Amino acid sequence: MTAPSTSALPAPEDVHRAAQVTVLDEHGKEHRLGELWEDQKEGRTVVVWIRHFGCGLCQDYVKHLSQHFAPALLSAHNVRLSIIGCGDSSYLSSYRKLVASPFDLYADRDGASYDALGMGKNLGSGETRPEYQKSGMAGVALKSISSFFQMGNVAFPGEWSRLGGECVFEQGQLKWCHRMQNTRDHAPLKELAAAAGVPLDSAAA
Repeated sequence: MTAPSTSALPAPEDVHRAAQVTVLDEHGKEHRLGELWEDQKEGRTVVVWIRHFGCGLCQDYVKHLSQHFAPALLSAHNVRLSIIGCGDSSYLSSYRKLVASPFDLYADRDGASYDALGMGKNLGSGETRPEYQKSGMAGVALKSISSFFQMGNVAFPGEWSRLGGECVFEQGQLKWCHRMQNTRDHAPLKELAAAAGVPLDSAAA
């Protein structure tokens, strides 16, 4: 399955379908995904869909966001950032420790919200090395394997071919999105910062 265009907004009915998906938090509590953005009165909500929990490239991306989108910076601009992973929720606590993330984490075990929003599947890595990638592809592969040992979990980590993306909501409405086209195609930091309304100089790499 190939992802649709990178930035075309999904149809309102597809956003509604994604909003009805049940996700789990680190404590195993169920949440309706739309709760993250539907009751928003001010500011913006950023939701990042990573790939499977063992993806070394996504781990680099989450660390990159954590370094440049500090909670105080987001709070100052009334921005909330949450991360959704596909795979079993039992990974969430160990994943947070692994990537040192301050953001809210949720698990959409079977990727229903990914499907609703048109996020595709493939294992291609593309030709461009992103700003957040910390090592070559061989190093990324080793990181992905070793992360499972670090997290100490044998539950379902998520489908390896699944791609993710990023969405920005304002007053409960989807205003911007980026769908990954390959396994290292998360949105560039400056583009995400601009969509989220965070000053570019504050979030510059």
